[in-house]
Amino acid sequence: MIKAVIFDMGGVLAKICWERDEIVEITENALREKGLELPKEFKETFKKDLYDAWLEIIETLKELGFDDVITRTLDKLGVKYSKEQIDHAVEKLEEGTFCHVDDGVEEVLKSLKEMGLKIGLISNAPGIFPINVLRRYGLDKYMDYMVTSYQVGVIKPHPKIFKTALEKLNVQPNEAIFVGDTPPIDIKGAKQVGMKTVLVKDGDPVMRKRGMAKIVDEESKPDFVIEDLSELIQIVKNLNQRDNHS
Repeated sequence: MIKAVIFDMGGVLAKICWERDEIVEITENALREKGLELPKEFKETFKKDLYDAWLEIIETLKELGFDDVITRTLDKLGVKYSKEQIDHAVEKLEEGTFCHVDDGVEEVLKSLKEMGLKIGLISNAPGIFPINVLRRYGLDKYMDYMVTSYQVGVIKPHPKIFKTALEKLNVQPNEAIFVGDTPPIDIKGAKQVGMKTVLVKDGDPVMRKRGMAKIVDEESKPDFVIEDLSELIQIVKNLNQRDNHS
């Protein structure tokens, strides 16, 4: 019996949730607002450091925060800074203005809630901006638990972040569905802990560009593939009807 549906953010609830150029722009403006003089190469250096940090995170499964990457860039460029300046930049980034929830998401969340299901969020992010974005759109009212890798310290597919959410939602792995768009991260991680999995086809364009949207092995093969989030409703209904008749 499915009792909970847990969503990824980027590529699932929000098609675009990571605009590197916009993130660089926000960071630079915020640091300058606090009086920091930045060299002309700041933008390109920070942009590259964001990508390098992602590669490091994928390799180690340990999350880095926005502050870690910003200070890494400034140290590399020999720029002196204060904690207040870094905190201000992080605060601006945490607003998540570069992340946009898709049309139709609220209707799906509302339908799942009306079916008596618990709803959760697990997002890989160097901060808590996915949670702030859902609050901005007024969608947090449907959420029973929201967590990002920044809060847990590890990213999907590490089992810890999935187990944390399951525990907080008070459901067993086989009572939960995870909906993601990146097979080696979302699907693999959820399957490893025993959850049912749904892959959103053609999810986050950034992850597609980075070659992360492919089903590479049996571990990353989802139970279901959908093109539109609304298809999830019928999947849950079918699973629960089957369980009721078994």
